[in-house]
Amino acid sequence: MQIKLEHIYYNDVKLKVESLDKNITTKLQTTLNFKSEIIKDEELNKFAVHFLLNLKNKNFDLAVNSVAIFLTDVKLESEFLDSAFCNINAPAIAFPYIRTYVSNLTLNSGFNPIILPSFNFVNLHKEKSKKVE
Repeated sequence: MQIKLEHIYYNDVKLKVESLDKNITTKLQTTLNFKSEIIKDEELNKFAVHFLLNLKNKNFDLAVNSVAIFLTDVKLESEFLDSAFCNINAPAIAFPYIRTYVSNLTLNSGFNPIILPSFNFVNLHKEKSKKVE
């Protein structure tokens, strides 16, 4: 199976800042959630990874909803959503683009750029699996 990252959409971005200190972007509480779904179209050869990223402290709040669209060369079945690729590899492929977007957004908004940490998608998937059990 060949898989390609086709596009990333940033479909809902909310930034609320209550200080003009450009260093406000340090010491942020960070949460990242994601889920995958097969995109319903005629060929069923696309899937999406939806990300919800929140960064906040008492004077700064940034929420980024984004969707990474992947294209495959085969028809996808619902079992694919449980695969390691869909839950670990695909989010890891798309996440650097989200990191860059957040960094550029904060820099262009006049603040020190946020450099997001690396996330271990293997551990995030394990944690998510434990919650489902």
